This record gives sequence, structure tokens and C-alpha cells, in this order.
Amino acid sequence: MYGLVKRILFLISPERVHHWVMAGLKATCSIGVFRKAIQSVYTLDDSKLAKEVFGLTFKNPVGLAAGFDKNAEYIEDLATFGFGFIEIGTVTPLPQPGNPTPRMFRLPADEGLINRMGFNNQGVDVVADRLSRVERNGLIIGGNIGKNKATPNEKAVNDYVICFDRLFDVVDYFVVNVSSPNTPGLRELQEKDALHKILTNLQSLNAKLLNPKPILLKIAPDLNTTQLDEIIDLVEETKIEGVIASNTSISRANLKTDHTTLVAIGNGGVSGLPIKDKSTQVIKYLSEKSQNAFPIIGVGGIHSAQDAFLFVSEVRRLVRWIGVCDGNMEEGSLRCDANISIRLKGDTKLGTRVEVKNLNSIRNIKKAIEFEIDRLIKITEAGGTILQQTRSFDANNDTTFSIRDKEDANDYMYFPDPDLAPFQLTQQYIKDIEAALPVLQAELKNTWKSNYALSEYDVEQLCENKEEADFYAAWTKQTSHYKSAANWILGPIREYLNENNTSYNSLLPFIPYLVELLDLVASNQLNFSVASGKVFKAIMQQMQSPTEYAKSNNLLQSNSSDEIEIWVDQVLLMHPEKVIEYKKGKKGLIGLFTGEVKKLSQGKADPKMTMQLLEQKLK
Repeated sequence: MYGLVKRILFLISPERVHHWVMAGLKATCSIGVFRKAIQSVYTLDDSKLAKEVFGLTFKNPVGLAAGFDKNAEYIEDLATFGFGFIEIGTVTPLPQPGNPTPRMFRLPADEGLINRMGFNNQGVDVVADRLSRVERNGLIIGGNIGKNKATPNEKAVNDYVICFDRLFDVVDYFVVNVSSPNTPGLRELQEKDALHKILTNLQSLNAKLLNPKPILLKIAPDLNTTQLDEIIDLVEETKIEGVIASNTSISRANLKTDHTTLVAIGNGGVSGLPIKDKSTQVIKYLSEKSQNAFPIIGVGGIHSAQDAFLFVSEVRRLVRWIGVCDGNMEEGSLRCDANISIRLKGDTKLGTRVEVKNLNSIRNIKKAIEFEIDRLIKITEAGGTILQQTRSFDANNDTTFSIRDKEDANDYMYFPDPDLAPFQLTQQYIKDIEAALPVLQAELKNTWKSNYALSEYDVEQLCENKEEADFYAAWTKQTSHYKSAANWILGPIREYLNENNTSYNSLLPFIPYLVELLDLVASNQLNFSVASGKVFKAIMQQMQSPTEYAKSNNLLQSNSSDEIEIWVDQVLLMHPEKVIEYKKGKKGLIGLFTGEVKKLSQGKADPKMTMQLLEQKLK
């Protein structure tokens, strides 16, 4: 029955199905007996599960992430499933429709989604009013806040302040969302200066209130280690409570869905199982690098995987990497036969083997093995006899069925197949094939870690995708800025490829210009923000020297202390009250001053020199 319903629903737009299902849930929960029935099945009240984090007591550590109930329409209904907390949003000051439909796409083969919703919501006033009427019963509610699409980035802080102020009395904690890939330019706010301005302003407001609320930062899984290090510094500097890792990913690496389908879908953020490992890597890096200095909420779903699942995944990754085939199991490029047998605890010999033939997806491999293990255990415990069989998998109901019984080896004929011509592989032929093989991922990772001083996180990210790894290898043949090149690929370049729905091959002719761009940033002639936000995008549209473009548009950074000092003095004169507050102990205002100098200089003031001059003058 479930399989039939699923197939029907998968014929309909996922966004429409979501609204139907939620409307159905609300109607069901309006009937008391049904609500209690759902609660009895899904809710587990156990004090052992309670967690106290950033001053709040959660009934259990499993919550529902933002995006599912954007407008706080279903809080009480969703609470029947036993969540320890629920996040609403992302909410913006003004209502907005989001991006045009269709904007949500299923990836069945990957157990994931691609969406480009674009902060569609009814506006903070509507959401705040609705939350004021919710019966909590101990449920913790988090409020995700963002900026309207029409609000320019330089004024984004105002949108976050409006949402913070309006939701303060109706949520338990705040999540600052600057990491959605579906609002143009939003991820630029993840840069340190922009983030510092938003977080310090919110914390300044927070400190003035009687009962300050925890503020967390939601980040993308696509950040490089330099950006993650800056996040750690920001948490320390701004004293926010923690980080949520992570939002959706713009990377398409290692997806099972065929390339043609992905191209047809276009841009958007990937969620679900495909980003589990990526999100976990971010969590691990932040935790280890910060020495567990702050709480981290992990996002991306709860999944399990068997050894066979991981093994076949690795095999598929390998065949794709070396170019043997596309590894598309659904189309028959790669298939798996799973052999399963069980044994009693303490026994050394495995029992009778069964074989499940022609499994055509990694997901089905896991399901088939799990079903067979359970079936064989039940037969054994009932005192039955396990038959050696060849079986097949029925994806409609996740079960297996017998194709034929067989003896050991007697079913197979020991004579040459008359339809196959005999052939011999010479040692030289084998050596020639070995020589033609590309460097495998493991070797490449070790080389880049040892020779380029890249972190484990960097090499894992770069080696997710063969095309990406090849591009990095080609780029680093022409530059010694290895770490910077990695940061660019994991940040602005991935974002550019996603937004423009193109490939790394299209960037190969631009490598000389990218080398030049790295040199400009390394020599402090351009800051990263200007280089990535303006110059990079410009040279991608027209094959032009980044130096020439920067000169003609007056973007080159000033290293003149005299010129920067003039800008610094102007900013301090413009904000005398903030200068007084800084000298009284509000050191976080240094971010405001640096941001104002950046704005006044149009990004041309060297950040380090700016900071040095500000610190000197504010003593």
C-alpha cells in the first residue's frame, strides 16, 4: 500500500504534496483521539533524553529544522511527533513569494531534494502573531531570520534587527540565516566583516533586554577552512551562543541522479542524505578546531548505512573517478549481487547463503540486505531450514522473492562458453592499463595534504568530484597559492557554477586570469570581498585581465597609511557616541568602524592596516 501511495505522490510536485500532507495532518490532529494516537506512537518522554544547551532545556535532542514550517502554521500538529524543538522560518520583515515555481525537485536515487524556494514566507508580523497563540507545553521554538530579496546587502542588518525585535517575545532562540543559496548575494553576508556587523548589532540589542535570547548562526556546508576559522573567531568575538551546521549545499558532487536531470533542474540547494557527510565534516572541523568552545546543532537528517552500502558507494565513486563508466545503477552501468548468510553468536562458520541478484540502486542494496538478514533470522529462530536460493528484490514493497533454488556449484557448467572467444591478457597489456589510470583519490589527498599543506577537510571537499579535482590540479600547476585556490573553489567558484548551471570545463580558459586574481589578493592589491564579488564575476563575463578591470573601475586597494588614516578619521568623527561606547568596553564596535571605513573607501582600504589604525586611535 505504501509503495503504491508513494508512486502516486511522486507523480505530483513535491511542494504541492507538502501542502496537501500538512493540511491533512492539521485536519487529523483537530480530532482529539487521532492526535492522541499519533502522540502515543511517536512521542517518547524520558528524562534521560533531556538536554540543557545555551540556557534552554530541550525535552530531547531531536528537532525539526527550519524550512518545513516556514510560517509557523503547524507547530502544535508537528509537536505530536515528539520533537524536542521546532524551528520556523526563514522569516523576513516583509512577505515575499519566493522564487518562481517549480522550485523543489526530488532526487529519489539520492534520497535528497534540490530546492530554490527563496525565503517564501508571509512576513514577520503574521508569523509573530501566529506564534503568540501557540500552546507550547514545554516545546522549544527557534526563529530563523533573514533579509528580503529586495534589500541590498549593505542594509541587510536592518532586516535582521526588525525580525529580531518582532519575534523576541514569541521564540526561545534565534537563528541568523545568511547561508541560503536561493537569495541572490545572500551568501556574501557570510564574509567576516558583513557577519560581524549583523551579529554585533543583534547582540547589542539583545544585551539591553531583560532576558536576552540565545543567538545562533546558520552556515553553509560549502565553506572552506579559512571561512570556518573566521566563523570560530566570530563566535568568540560576538559571544553568540553557537552554530547550526548546515544549510543546503550548492555542490552536485557524487550525486547518483544523472547529469541530464540535474542540468534540467538547474540551480538550488541540495538537502537530505547527499549532504550528511559534508555537514558532518563541517561539524567535526568546527568542534575540533574550537576545542568544543560552543554548541553545534547538526542539520541534514538522521540516517544509517550498512557496510555493503558504503562499499558499493565507494566502488561507484571509483569507476566514475577513473572513467570506466558513469556508475548509474538504474540504467545498468553498474549492478550488484548481494550474498547474505547469518550465524549464531559464538559460531565461527556462516550458515547457508542466499544471493539477491541485479540490485539496481545503492538504496535497494541496503534494503535487500536488511530484509534478508531479518528473514533468515526469523527462519532460524522458528527452527526452519534456510534454502540456498537466488532471489530478486521487489522495490514496491522492499521485500525479496525466490527466483530459483540451487545446489552449491553444480548449477554452473564447467566448460568454456561457446559464445565467448578465448583471449589472454599479457603482462604488458596490464601494465599499459595501469599506466593510463588517473591518480586515485586516496593518493591525491595525501599528496595535496603533504605538498600543499591542505587540511583533511579541504582535500575531502576537493576530491568529491573528479572534474573539480582536475580543475584544481590544472590551476595549481600555474600558481603556488594552493590554499587560496582551494578556498576559491569551495566558495565563489562553486557558487558561480551553481548560479550559472555550468561546468568546470567552461572555466579552464580562464585559469590564467584566476592566477592573476590570486596574485592581486595575495599582494593586498584587492581584498577578497571585492575580488570575489565584483572582479571575478566581471572577468567570467568577458575574458579580461583582472588587473585591467580593477584599475579601470577604481577597485585596487590602497596600502597608503596616509589615505587610510583620512578615512578612519572621517568614520570616527561621524560616530562620536560609538567611540565613547567602545572606550567604555564595547569592543565589538570595532566591526562597525571597519565596516564604515570599508564603505567609505568603497572597499579599497586594506583591512589589516585599517584595523591597526583604528586600534591606535581608539586607545
